[in-house]
Amino acid sequence: MIKRILDKLMQKVNLIWFRRDLRVNDNWMLSTATQDNNLCLSFFIIDPYFYKKWSEVGNMRVKFLFESLEVLDTELKKLGSRLYLIEGESSSSIQLLTKNLLANDIEPKLFFHRDRQIIYGKTRDAEVVNFYKHNQLKINI
Repeated sequence: MIKRILDKLMQKVNLIWFRRDLRVNDNWMLSTATQDNNLCLSFFIIDPYFYKKWSEVGNMRVKFLFESLEVLDTELKKLGSRLYLIEGESSSSIQLLTKNLLANDIEPKLFFHRDRQIIYGKTRDAEVVNFYKHNQLKINI
């Protein structure tokens, strides 16, 4: 899947990591990411951490999540883009995607909304931010 993504990219790309704000309208992150005319790659990560929580959350909420992802993908397609679904642990998935982009001389800039609600999310976000800072890459949170 990463190969398919790389085939569509230029020298700079804005990575838009959707998490809770699964909408196109009134989305500060999306508006900001599209201002510089770089190619934008939008994605949602299906993290195994949440698989464990799904039994606690309930089937209807999981169904709602996937319906919302389908609607978001449809809205992005109307704008000439699409939503990529990535399955894996969030921090390592972003690091892998970023390393693959860099290996292909593509400079990523990551956009996402910081998680302020759960410890797992705060830890995950700190790992991603530290990875980007360590690699002197731009990040917009």
